[in-house]
Amino acid sequence: SATPTPASHLFKNQKILVSGMIAHYRRFTTGFMQNNEITYGKVGIIGDEKGSGKTVSIIAYLQHIIQHPQTRTSVLGTNSNRFLHSHSIPEIADTNKCNIIIVPPYMYEHWKFHLTKYMPPSIRILYIENKYALNRVSHNTVKDCTDVVLTTGKCYKQMLSFEQTATIHWNQMFVDNAYHISIPGYKLRYAQCNFIWLITDTWYPYVMYHSDININNLMYLSQHTTQVIHPELRHWLQDKKDAILHHTL
Repeated sequence: SATPTPASHLFKNQKILVSGMIAHYRRFTTGFMQNNEITYGKVGIIGDEKGSGKTVSIIAYLQHIIQHPQTRTSVLGTNSNRFLHSHSIPEIADTNKCNIIIVPPYMYEHWKFHLTKYMPPSIRILYIENKYALNRVSHNTVKDCTDVVLTTGKCYKQMLSFEQTATIHWNQMFVDNAYHISIPGYKLRYAQCNFIWLITDTWYPYVMYHSDININNLMYLSQHTTQVIHPELRHWLQDKKDAILHHTL
């Protein structure tokens, strides 16, 4: 039987999420003007609640960006914050088209099942569950013959070494259950990529406690933009700012 297309199986909320991801990526990578300053970025947080169908939505998004590639001509500068900046940006000479999904080990089979079910055969997926599977993979297989790599946090340290040796610069990176990567013993250093998506159903504690999310940058965006920051996050930042001001008085 033919492989079902994700779009035909998406509920209304999932279609909204996919459209929102496409718009968010385009907005952050092309830059948006606010108060006579252009801001670029390379991060998105997918914080829909558990059971809302994030996995299938992300697969639909992945299928879209693979079948309708957009050339990004810039990355963050070396003197910029890891995810956000408002400065000039260098050109990318040669960017790998492969995307990577990093999941906790207990989520691996869940993702593999849905990728197998919904991705068409034309999209090449490489499954790397552990370091032993990674040892059997050649550099050229990932760089030239793969559209999506699914791996786990358990072997991600080895994946970083593999990436550096093979000089891989991922297209887009997806980290599922992102809040858990800040827990001691499970913290990951992010790979070289054009854009990163952090997937979590508890984005509040992730924003508050994760070391790679700078609250000052979030406050800057909250003060200078009206469309990027989620309203609930904006209210939380305002409360945080009020608490800081009260403490300094």
